[in-house]
Amino acid sequence: MLMDISLVWDSANKLVVINSKKSFAEETGMSQLNFSSEYGEFQSGTVVNATLDSYKDQVISLVNKKRASLGLEELSSSTKLEEIAQFRAKDMFEDNYFAHTSPTYGDFSSVAKDLGYTAVSMGENIAKGQSSPSEVVDDWMNSSGHRANILRDNYEDIGIGIVEYQPGRFIWVQLFSEPK
Repeated sequence: MLMDISLVWDSANKLVVINSKKSFAEETGMSQLNFSSEYGEFQSGTVVNATLDSYKDQVISLVNKKRASLGLEELSSSTKLEEIAQFRAKDMFEDNYFAHTSPTYGDFSSVAKDLGYTAVSMGENIAKGQSSPSEVVDDWMNSSGHRANILRDNYEDIGIGIVEYQPGRFIWVQLFSEPK
């Protein structure tokens, strides 16, 4: 089986780090690894999709750098907003649409409410086709409506959702909120 993955030993944390454009489980069909070495037998724990998590963190970092360069406060990463954004990205992928309104669940604020999240105000940016965090943030910053969401001064929280719909191409959902 030919796989596009790299393995790196993190000696400080005694971990094998797997980097892949797809999750390890998607790439191999396995949810854990068994290792043999001169030191004995090892079994991996839960496999995490490090690439997408890293991309989410990079988007937030790039957004915060843009905001800071204009004297705006940094946004805080919100687990709940990330959950909602990930739900939205997955829904777009699974139902084969690309829009701010889901044919099944309505718009992002309806999804947020259904998932128990309320805010004073919210905003959403979506994008499709970009292959990296810097590309998607650049595209958003070059669009007046998306840029306005990123730079809105009353937003405090951010959450990112990402789904790979074809190798190296992603659906990106970025949610912002001013919490209650």
